[in-house]
Amino acid sequence: MSRAITYALALVVTATALAMAVASAWGRADAWVDRLTLAALSACIVLAVHLLPALGAGVKGWGRAAVVIVWPLCLLAAMVAHAGFFLNAWAASAQAQAAPVQQRQAEARAAQRQALETALAGIRARSVTTVAAQLATARAAADQGQAWATPARVERLQIELAEAQRAARLRDDLVALAGAVSEAAGDGAAALASDPVTRSFMAVTGASAAAVQLAVNGLLAVLVEVLGCLLWWLALAAPREARARIDRVARMPTPADNGADQENPAPVSVPDAAADLDVTASELEQVRRSITAGARPPTETFIRDLLRCSPEKARVIRRQLQDAARASPEIHVAPASAGAPMGFVG
Repeated sequence: MSRAITYALALVVTATALAMAVASAWGRADAWVDRLTLAALSACIVLAVHLLPALGAGVKGWGRAAVVIVWPLCLLAAMVAHAGFFLNAWAASAQAQAAPVQQRQAEARAAQRQALETALAGIRARSVTTVAAQLATARAAADQGQAWATPARVERLQIELAEAQRAARLRDDLVALAGAVSEAAGDGAAALASDPVTRSFMAVTGASAAAVQLAVNGLLAVLVEVLGCLLWWLALAAPREARARIDRVARMPTPADNGADQENPAPVSVPDAAADLDVTASELEQVRRSITAGARPPTETFIRDLLRCSPEKARVIRRQLQDAARASPEIHVAPASAGAPMGFVG
């Protein structure tokens, strides 16, 4: 059950990492061929990061050295792809959140601009410099007593100058409004690009939003890749290594295999052990025939290989054969010597 859960988690993590890598690669190209190529490359890199340690667990020599060199490079490439995915996702989220606010701000500024343009269109005055020059000339002429410089003319020039100055202020307001629109758009995008967690990190560390986002993206990318690698190692490499250790222990020679206790075997309750391990007469006869034919010495390893049974069952069969040999004066199990293997002697 635990192995099935490990497989399921490994598949989920790998599928998630593949989706992130493919989505990141898909947004970096326009042509279909480029997109498919980048997506396939990203998928291969993610699979290599997740499966190389598990598949190369039993590799020795140059193969292990290649795995040690290639795996960190694949991890770095996968981190770059995942960081791009997170940045694109956060940018899209910031744009989606900023869209309503920017729309309301744009509508308010458009209305303000329309009001300023309407007010400016109603002003027919000439430029401030022209009107100011004429007013100065009229005032000088009036002081000299010239007839054309009447008080009414001077007053009209003063009114026109005030209107020209008002038109200049309206134009300045339009220019300032245009600059405020661009500046507010940039500040809003930068503020909305940082979520509350990022802003909290910025307040604690004093780093910029870009630095905090880069660190968070790198941490998430490493976590996804290392988690997938660990799960696949637990699902594939760990059981294989456990089976290899069991096989090595099972193949280790026992004292009975080395002939240490063959002359004076310890008394055992053969009927009970045989009943527990279901030793049949046909199995005993098969082993007896093989030993009599001189195929192999009657060791537990030979019996395991012959019957494909467990070490305990092989031990029980050997002891039964030894008991049968002691009970029969015609046939016995001879101990191994330096020149001849153990076998049945008639």
